[in-house]
Amino acid sequence: MGKVRLEFLGWVAETVDIDSPPHELALEHPIDEGQTVCQVLNQFAVEHSRFGKLVFDVKGQKLSEDVFIFVNEFNTVLADGLRTRLKDGDVLTLAPMMEGG
Repeated sequence: MGKVRLEFLGWVAETVDIDSPPHELALEHPIDEGQTVCQVLNQFAVEHSRFGKLVFDVKGQKLSEDVFIFVNEFNTVLADGLRTRLKDGDVLTLAPMMEGG
């Protein structure tokens, strides 16, 4: 079993039920080798209901259109999207499409 680092930026960080500095949160999350981004988001959404309501819809298996996902700083849209496979040590970053004013 490995682990990935989950980074939540902007308003996405506020959907996780953990006290952290505003607009930034980083956590270690256990994974099985080859697990997909979708599987990790499913687990996280079940554990954190607000995240599940606003960021990742477990029933629809769909990410909010207002969120980008990066694996090791590469946009998953350029890879296999939610089917992107993860390995030990990967960094999964969830960032809002727009932040600021």
